[in-house]
Amino acid sequence: MIKRNIPKMLKDIRKKLKSRSRAEMKQKLRKQHGERVPIYGVKPSVRNELISKYYRHFKARKDVEGAFFLAESLVKTKTFEETAIGVGIFSKLSKWFSMHAFWRLERMLDYMNTAYNTDMFCSKVLSPILKKYKHETKYIYHWADSTNRWRRRAAALILLDPIKSGKDVTAGFVMAKKIRGEKNLDVLEAFEILLKALKKADRKKLKKFMVEHERKIPRYIVEELE
Repeated sequence: MIKRNIPKMLKDIRKKLKSRSRAEMKQKLRKQHGERVPIYGVKPSVRNELISKYYRHFKARKDVEGAFFLAESLVKTKTFEETAIGVGIFSKLSKWFSMHAFWRLERMLDYMNTAYNTDMFCSKVLSPILKKYKHETKYIYHWADSTNRWRRRAAALILLDPIKSGKDVTAGFVMAKKIRGEKNLDVLEAFEILLKALKKADRKKLKKFMVEHERKIPRYIVEELE
């Protein structure tokens, strides 16, 4: 891996994003993701084009570390499209990731900027590692206590795939208990998704959970789960 090439790649990616920016797409994305997130305003096809281009570049050189470093640099920019491209490259590399990589990857949650990118990072990058390798789930419980809302959202989403496979159901209830009482709407949205997954995995235990913690769960979620 030649790290000095990464700044040039970032510059080229930004140049492409700027040239393909469209006012109507920028307006659409702003409505979806808010005013605070830096947005270029390009179609998903442009992002996918760049993901494929740079993944192929590193794959041809068998340079997983180089691709990882580029993806990491993109995510850290905290712009919507660059973060999404970084997540996309990470997902392409996922077959080479182990539990050791998981702990390096989870640091990227601190740079997430939207529900979309957080969800993609969980479902396409982090969750597949937990499904593939034996792990100790209690080490991710602290995500639920983070001041970063995207980490708290990730806490609700990270175990979805294992739960659907019949694994980590008990851990899912632990995470749900830690998140109950949440006020942020982005986190509550994910919390509801987690509860629905737990309902399918263990309806009886979910019913008991809802009764025990009903006062700390928004009424609209309680009604949705009834």
